[in-house]
Amino acid sequence: MKAISMVSCPPATATSSTSGLSRRTFLKRTAMASAVTASVPWIHGCASRPMEAMPAQPDLSDDQRQLFLALAPVILHRSPEESEPVVDRMGLAIDSLGDLNRSQFDELLALLTFAPTRVAIAGVWPAWEDASQKDKEEFLEDWRSSSLGLLNAGYIGLTKLTAALHYGHPENFEHSGYPGLPVAVQSLPQFQESPV
Repeated sequence: MKAISMVSCPPATATSSTSGLSRRTFLKRTAMASAVTASVPWIHGCASRPMEAMPAQPDLSDDQRQLFLALAPVILHRSPEESEPVVDRMGLAIDSLGDLNRSQFDELLALLTFAPTRVAIAGVWPAWEDASQKDKEEFLEDWRSSSLGLLNAGYIGLTKLTAALHYGHPENFEHSGYPGLPVAVQSLPQFQESPV
């Protein structure tokens, strides 16, 4: 009779070779996602009113202002002083969005300015004004490269609105290589200054 040799299998590990995601990381991310998902209705209920009842808010709240004062310099690669005019125009820009987009943007800002959800979805522990440059850069990069479409959409919304407000202002045309309005367009009545 032939002896049956025992084949030893390598011990099971907590890390999958295909994903590189440890069991511990998977469980932590699942717990965070569950906490965020569970808190959204509560935050939405506390922080918003029905869409038709929402008044125009051309000014940002203090928390929203701190968020944009922290992120605008990172998004624009400019100094905080150069980015502050963009933040000053941000409330009016958000208010000029359509009802659905404004509502969604308000929800995004509520999530990013409420400490528990900021930590859970952005991974930023300190308040925005105290966050390091590295924290802010990692937050933006994580959302940009996330496999979750909602985080990608949040990144796009934050960065495109900030960039449009900066580069769309006549004093910043030169930063984007835009020479300004063509002469033919400048001569149209809507681009003429009206007498006061």
